[in-house]
Amino acid sequence: MSDDHVIDRIRLLEIDLSVNFYVDTQILALGRCDFKTVVLIHEERAQDGTGTEEIFQINSFDDYILNKSQQAMATLLNNIFVKTCTLLILGSFLIQYNQKLFAQQYFTSLKRGEYKVVEEDTNFNPGAKISGSYEAFGASRRLGFFNGDAFGGKIYQDISLNLQSKVNTNVSLHVKLGHKSFVVSEQDSAYSTAYPSESRDSTSDDGFNVVFDEAFLEYNHNPNASLRIGRQYIDMGDRKGLIFEGEATAISQGCRIGTWCYSIGGARIGEGGSSALLWAQLDYPVFESGVLIPDPWGNKPTRQEKSLAVEIFRITHGGNDIPLAEYGGWTGKLTEHHDTLDDTTSGNPVYFDNDGVEYIGLNLIWNYVDFDLNFTWANLSGSRDYFSVNPVDNLGTSLGRQTVSGSAYLLDLGYRLTEKWKSTLNLFTASGSKAENDGEKIWEDSSKSFFEVKKGSFGDALIYLNGRNGIGDGHSVANLTFYGLNFAYRSKEDNFIMDLDLYDFSRTNAVFVNQKGMPQRISKDIGLELDFRIDWQLEERLFFQFYAAYFQPGVAYTVNDSIRPETRPKDFSMLGISGRYTF
Repeated sequence: MSDDHVIDRIRLLEIDLSVNFYVDTQILALGRCDFKTVVLIHEERAQDGTGTEEIFQINSFDDYILNKSQQAMATLLNNIFVKTCTLLILGSFLIQYNQKLFAQQYFTSLKRGEYKVVEEDTNFNPGAKISGSYEAFGASRRLGFFNGDAFGGKIYQDISLNLQSKVNTNVSLHVKLGHKSFVVSEQDSAYSTAYPSESRDSTSDDGFNVVFDEAFLEYNHNPNASLRIGRQYIDMGDRKGLIFEGEATAISQGCRIGTWCYSIGGARIGEGGSSALLWAQLDYPVFESGVLIPDPWGNKPTRQEKSLAVEIFRITHGGNDIPLAEYGGWTGKLTEHHDTLDDTTSGNPVYFDNDGVEYIGLNLIWNYVDFDLNFTWANLSGSRDYFSVNPVDNLGTSLGRQTVSGSAYLLDLGYRLTEKWKSTLNLFTASGSKAENDGEKIWEDSSKSFFEVKKGSFGDALIYLNGRNGIGDGHSVANLTFYGLNFAYRSKEDNFIMDLDLYDFSRTNAVFVNQKGMPQRISKDIGLELDFRIDWQLEERLFFQFYAAYFQPGVAYTVNDSIRPETRPKDFSMLGISGRYTF
């Protein structure tokens, strides 16, 4: 028979169902329906009336394999089964209600996955939304590969409480109360209150001080844009800390979605009105496929399967009375590493003012199926006015003006190996000034180093940078080049995360090294670092983290950017553990 003239028809002869009925005291009634036997007739006839009939007996769905002629049978069987089960369960419930509603022998416990827990809104005030987090953390540094003597570490707890008003749809107040207690603390007397990783001269504990990490008013004057006024979190430029990332008192305006999305604003980041940032950032999506795929490695659960976006930015930084470190960076006021005119503690300390220091650059974000690429270029230009200050009478003496310029390049190339594994290659380089002689003074010549506005917030390396929880050295990117290779695992349920990273750090331009027992020389070698991290979700909103890192220093390594490489440290490692709860 030709397929064009075939009539397929399925008729039900017999169905034998069993109903398992049980009662839960919290869920009023549940039932389970299974079939024992289903008998069907499959009729196949041509238009002239000739054809065949087949009788099928089905004892289990698991044993039932569909082919082309059986697909219609499956559809009929499913419809009959669902309707029959519904009637039988309802009838069984009505018949047995009076006798077995509270009979415990009919109770069947539900397995995990057979039920869904719906959280009740616990807001005590309908006009406010409350959230927060608590983290306890400890890390220890040891000589050698985890088996040597301990020589450093920190223990702290971090508590945050977030409040958001919900009275008005378009206007809301956001407040974040925070507390951080570090062994290396931020001091009110130091310039580095805005740069905690530079405060290496303090050994006191902050204690329990409650501060406003954020406190701003948000006005959504249209569905696509929002205006924020007050202390708020800001990430600009590369949005990874290469230029500035952190909290500051600011006025900002930004959009959420659109062809030309933007971010503009101004922020005060230090003492005095002149210590400020002005920025403008514009994002343009060149193309998007419109197909979303899971992305457990990114900041969002999904990303475009194929897309290309370009973002350009311009940032201006002005800052006064910035203490100069003896090795070119900034440091705390009147510390042992503060640069002086005669290289002694009795000399007058050196400061500088930023005069129109400007950053321009672009970000390129490309996705193509299993590949993704992130590229950032940033350029620095401007000038600095250097001066010394007499600690006795607080009078300043000009040391002249020097130009500053530099550039930085960042490339992250990722490839999705499987649904759970991803590999990423990291390439980074930032320009730097040569320091080939012991007596060189930074204020005597122009600078070719690229400096971030706020150091210590860029990079994922646990030791050399600040990969997590601020446990690293927090080095500046100035005169830095590194290569990194990452392997990242994300479970399908997203309750287990693992990262393995290998880094090779070096100076972009060689620096002078004067180490005891060795001839004076210049070198680029900073060292190798191996990091291992796991993040495990123990319960809903309760997380456990474990960190382990090993560092093999080179001759150009220093523990912070304020000092010269004078003593080559031995190989060392770090172990860290933390628990975090969010609500």
